[in-house]
Amino acid sequence: MGELVSFLTDVEGNWSYFLRWVEETKGLTLRGYSIDGAADLELAADWQVVFGGDVCDKGPEGGIGGSVRVTRSLLALKKKYPKQVVLVLGNRD
Repeated sequence: MGELVSFLTDVEGNWSYFLRWVEETKGLTLRGYSIDGAADLELAADWQVVFGGDVCDKGPEGGIGGSVRVTRSLLALKKKYPKQVVLVLGNRD
């Protein structure tokens, strides 16, 4: 497992907020977008990502659209890096 951790929580459907977090996280690289709108992310070998919940809500940018894109992005990241990514459900999930 990685030695460095990036933690994110309470995105609540805000796609712009999620993308800013990706930009700020040194261990993550945005490679592009999949056909379903999810971010294609690359995670460095020495990093872990922990998402603390509340991905869904009425985010200011598209409401459910932002929630779906963030959810798909996090699930794709978990599938790609199952041992480095931890997803915790929040009360809105």
